[in-house]
Amino acid sequence: MKWKYYIPHNLRKEISTSEDIYILGENSKSVTYWITITSIGFFGGQDEELFHPTLFHQVMKNLSDRDYWINGTDMYINAMSFTESELLKWLKLWLEKKGMPCQSLQKGTLQEFRRKNRAIDAFETAFENMVNEYFKGNTASSNS
Repeated sequence: MKWKYYIPHNLRKEISTSEDIYILGENSKSVTYWITITSIGFFGGQDEELFHPTLFHQVMKNLSDRDYWINGTDMYINAMSFTESELLKWLKLWLEKKGMPCQSLQKGTLQEFRRKNRAIDAFETAFENMVNEYFKGNTASSNS
């Protein structure tokens, strides 16, 4: 199957340690997924107490002797970071392991994912509201 993907945070830097990625099958009625791919480098740069300690230890245990661990729509990889092309390779592997063959990945737009997944819509609406409030507050304070 051909898949469209959208990286909501747009991989703002060349190398990342954790990214969300939305995917949609070529059939417009296909289910959409919100996948999060995280490297162990994400945990290494953070205070362990910021994360649920059980999750941290579970991830490290499951990656002790393998390259990746899939837990539902979360994929943890045994690398310190990844590039966008590596992210897409991990995404293809996630699809294959979930029994959804991937012939190709095509970059999509946020609009193609709207009204197809409640979680994506809720997140994007909350994010837009947060950005609007931030800029509204900054505009008000800069005009004072």
